[in-house]
Amino acid sequence: MFIDRETGEVEQIKVPWPANTTAKQKHTGPGIATAPNGSIWMVQLETMGSMVSIDPETHTPVLYEIFPPAWARGIRFIHLSFSAASVPEHYNRIYVIVSTLLQDESSDALFILNMCPGWKECRGIRIIPLPSQQSACHRITYCDIEDGDDDCDDGSVFITELSKSKVLQIKMNADVVMTKLDEHVSTDEEGFVHRKYVMTDEIEFGQDGSVVEDCYDDSCN
Repeated sequence: MFIDRETGEVEQIKVPWPANTTAKQKHTGPGIATAPNGSIWMVQLETMGSMVSIDPETHTPVLYEIFPPAWARGIRFIHLSFSAASVPEHYNRIYVIVSTLLQDESSDALFILNMCPGWKECRGIRIIPLPSQQSACHRITYCDIEDGDDDCDDGSVFITELSKSKVLQIKMNADVVMTKLDEHVSTDEEGFVHRKYVMTDEIEFGQDGSVVEDCYDDSCN
């Protein structure tokens, strides 16, 4: 639901869902947040690894589906946060948590997604299982942290562990080892764009000379 603060008008925005999603599963879940470019992102709690972005101007939604490795099956995204690239050689990033809060057979883990400059394409992924499993991780936020080392990649992700009443800190930097993703873009019968991503066997760093240069141009298909 979108509320225009100037006019007071209310609009319900229909969102796309993965194929074969049942009516009972169509819940967005608690996770909704705004990226630095103004786009709105939400996770779809009852589905496997899907989220939706909504353009801030056109209100057009796009479905993103992430297909993880076998060990991460059963995951459901629950909340997300963002960091914008501080220099052109770095990636924008989305940080998503999956949780055992509502599904015991899931994992508590952090998904890091490298995004293109326009926040449209996923370029790489890193999955980090949290050290405290069955912790029902619940909320996540990214914070810039200045530590005096003159790097442009300071920052940490903070994750609340609901069942343990603890806060977990994971320090981030630009040269995290990432796995490249294969992308398949299609349009469903209702006209919604679907972006599907499958992990490959190729490894890259978030920042070094071996990264393909076109990851850093201004285009996003």
